[in-house]
Amino acid sequence: MAQSSRTYPVDLPEETTRDRADVSVVAELRVLWVIEAVRKGRISTGCGARVLGMPLARFLREASAYGLAVLDAEPGEVEAEVGSRT
Repeated sequence: MAQSSRTYPVDLPEETTRDRADVSVVAELRVLWVIEAVRKGRISTGCGARVLGMPLARFLREASAYGLAVLDAEPGEVEAEVGSRT
C-alpha cells in the first residue's frame, strides 16, 4: 500500500538556513520530525526507519546522534537479558 503524505509550509529564519540547499533543510526537518515522534511514543523506531526509507540500524544511529535514547532499559537490564540467552 502506498504511503500517503502531507506537505506543510514552514517558515525558518534565513540565518539558520543560509548556505544550505533546500533539499538538505527539508531532509533534516523530516528526520527531526520522525525522531521527535519516536521520542514521544507516537511511532516505533521501526516505523520511523520505514518512514525515512532507511534500515533500522542506520535510523538508530541517526536518532542517537540527535540525542534519542535508542535503548529504553534500566542499567543492568540488557546484560541480564543477553546473559539469559547464552
